[in-house]
Amino acid sequence: MQGVEMTEAEIYALPVVMTFKQAARAHGIGPKLALQMKAAGTLPFPVRQQGRSWVTTKSELLESLHMPLAAQAVEPRGQGAA
Repeated sequence: MQGVEMTEAEIYALPVVMTFKQAARAHGIGPKLALQMKAAGTLPFPVRQQGRSWVTTKSELLESLHMPLAAQAVEPRGQGAA
């Protein structure tokens, strides 16, 4: 069984659209509490119903975690391979 906490690398590896339980795990929230929080409307990120599933987006999750959308490695101009 997976632990509740996720590493930064695991969070960035999540799909663009994920289940609310995956997003809750990124916040360190277990599945039982996530269900209770969804029912109470107190999850720290927005969720919406998509078919039979409740989902959120990676951008909404990252925003709720105060993480940048992506860590980009930018090479200084003029110093790339010729």
